Amino acid sequence: HRRGGGLFLFGENAGLPWKQLGYCDTTPGFFAEANAVLAALFDPLNAGGTVLRLGGNNVATKTIYSELATGDDIPGLARSNGSLQLNHLVMTGLRTLFEGDSVCIPCLKAASALQGKYTYAPIATGGFAAGSSAKPDPVVVAIEPDKLDDASNERRHYGRVVIDTGFTKLEMNFEKGGTERYILNACAWLVGIDQRLIVLGERAAALADDAANARQVLNAPTTTR
Repeated sequence: HRRGGGLFLFGENAGLPWKQLGYCDTTPGFFAEANAVLAALFDPLNAGGTVLRLGGNNVATKTIYSELATGDDIPGLARSNGSLQLNHLVMTGLRTLFEGDSVCIPCLKAASALQGKYTYAPIATGGFAAGSSAKPDPVVVAIEPDKLDDASNERRHYGRVVIDTGFTKLEMNFEKGGTERYILNACAWLVGIDQRLIVLGERAAALADDAANARQVLNAPTTTR
């Protein structure tokens, strides 16, 4: 992460036997490893206090349908009450995203610790059936470090982070649930393909300017004495 590499962190529920946990309850579960990484990444920004953890339990098992999904729902994929942020590159072109067979919940306990250092963006929400009055929870979060070009900003070279709250989407409904496209998008974003294309475009523009200047020099009339 600190050398520019991306991190894709997966969590899940609190494990078996099923326990109904409260929001932000970080009782050890299938998110323990992800929480260890989150603690190492972000707690130092809060003098060692908790900043971000995964916790809780949500049955989920629904599918988030985007505005690109027209027509009837896919058989076997019940609609979630959530949404996909299609303006984010990780969600590019997605019609559906299966939440997972029960999920955990991201708990941002110290948002102020990230301000000015990282952008924290829930890019997929859900967790409840369509029509539910419950507020959708974040199920995928994208975190990007501050990229201000300032020599004093050590995070300008840090990598991106994606947090997914339901790793069972990797084995259930992988293709028809949209997970396949989502994983490809997320990996491309984590390695910064978009940033590399921008850099290549800037270099190409600079080379074009250099070539134009060289032609002007070569075509300029010469004077003799």
